[in-house]
Amino acid sequence: MKTPSSAVMDWRQQAEKQILLDFYNSTNGPFWVDNTGWAGPDDYCGWYGVTCNGGSVRALYLYSNQLSGAIPESLVNLSSLQYLYW
Repeated sequence: MKTPSSAVMDWRQQAEKQILLDFYNSTNGPFWVDNTGWAGPDDYCGWYGVTCNGGSVRALYLYSNQLSGAIPESLVNLSSLQYLYW
């Protein structure tokens, strides 16, 4: 049985993963120089360029990775995001 805190964690992780997928899709992710792990089933904290703290996205380091397109508005919902390098 899940505790209330683990249920919140699951919801938050699902929301953060969807936001990252929005970012990936809107910035032409399939054509990045390195998109290791992105859009895969693995934990997003292990995706190339994603740095997490306590399971929350803290930074995206994707400089010189040939991103193109618009940053999705949903990115503002990554409440722990402090750095975006693209």
